[in-house]
Amino acid sequence: MSNIAEHLSNEVASTTCWVVANGVAVTLWPPDGPTPHSPDQRRPILYLVAPGGPEPPVVGDDLADWVQLPSDAEEVQERARRLMARARASGTVLAYVDADDVLRVGDRLAVLSPIEARIMRILLDHAGSVVSRTHINQEIWPAKAPDDFSILNNRVKLLRDHISRLPFRIHTVRHRGLLLEVTPSSKRLSPDISRSLGSPGETRRAPGEQQLH
Repeated sequence: MSNIAEHLSNEVASTTCWVVANGVAVTLWPPDGPTPHSPDQRRPILYLVAPGGPEPPVVGDDLADWVQLPSDAEEVQERARRLMARARASGTVLAYVDADDVLRVGDRLAVLSPIEARIMRILLDHAGSVVSRTHINQEIWPAKAPDDFSILNNRVKLLRDHISRLPFRIHTVRHRGLLLEVTPSSKRLSPDISRSLGSPGETRRAPGEQQLH
C-alpha cells in the first residue's frame, strides 16, 4: 500500500483504506508484477492510474475499474461502491481478517491472536504464492525481527490449528517460505494485494480481505 499512498492526499488515502476494508482490491497502475485480476480469480479491483504514467487499463470485466490520479475522495468512493454492488450481485463472498483479529469466511469464523492475525493477513494478501519467512518476520516485527524463525514457526503451528475447519491450508515450502492454499471447495478465492491503513468513519475491517465465489 505504501507505493500507492505516496501518490494520494490524506483524504483520498483514508478513503482508499475504507475501499480496501470493504472488499475492493486497490493497486497502482501499472502493477509491479502480473496483473492481479484474471478471469479465474475474479474480485472487485480498483486501479489507480499514476500521473504521467502509461495509458489507463482497458477494463473488460464488470468487477474492475480505474481512476486517474490525482483524484478526489468522492470519486474513489463512488467507483468503489459500484464495484461492491456488482460483486454482491454476482454472489461474491468476502473472506478477511477483521479489526478484532477474527478470520471470517462468509458466516464461518476463527478467532486469532494478534500475531496470528498479522500472519494470516500477509498470507491472504499473497494467497497461492510463496512468502518468505524473512518477509513475514519483517512485517510482523519491523523494529527488530527475530534472529531465527522459531517464534514464527510456533505461531504458524497454532494458526494452522485455528483455521483447520476453514477452507485454507498453510504449506511449508522448504527453503523458501509459506504458501496459503485455498482448498478445492473454495478455489475461487482471490488474493487482495492491498493493505488497509485505516477507515474514514464507516465499518472497519482489517487488511487481508479476500473474496470467493
